[in-house]
Amino acid sequence: MFKDETGEHFVEFVIEHRMRKARELLETTSLSIEHVSHTVGYNTTTYFIKRFRERYGMTPKHFRSFARISS
Repeated sequence: MFKDETGEHFVEFVIEHRMRKARELLETTSLSIEHVSHTVGYNTTTYFIKRFRERYGMTPKHFRSFARISS
């Protein structure tokens, strides 16, 4: 039903929401990567880093330093 209403699978929707929130936290806070990963719902930081890299092509640490340079 979710896919019929939104056009995307529920799991993909949740992952997208988590990643958007993670990006926001990385850009606007100094929380550790571990804290960010747990805040957005990942049990292990390693898995969070892997999923973040798959989605954005860089680690959360690299993203954070890139985001700070760009601002």
